[in-house]
Amino acid sequence: DALTGAEGGVLYKAEKPGQDTRVDLPVIGPRTARGAIRAGLAGIVVSAGGVMVLDRDEVLSLLDEAGLFLWVRERP
Repeated sequence: DALTGAEGGVLYKAEKPGQDTRVDLPVIGPRTARGAIRAGLAGIVVSAGGVMVLDRDEVLSLLDEAGLFLWVRERP
């Protein structure tokens, strides 16, 4: 289990039930990553296909440097 031993909370970002993602897609980016780091979270989980990641390389770099994870959760 990749999360075993992880401490801190997790930010979960996904579309709301009934949300029209054609015009209103949830987003995370470097600002979200920095906020998660400041908050002492263990990582960020996003819904596959339901969340846009802006500046993906920067987000991954920031999280990696801080020891946080980004997990893309498949929708049921």
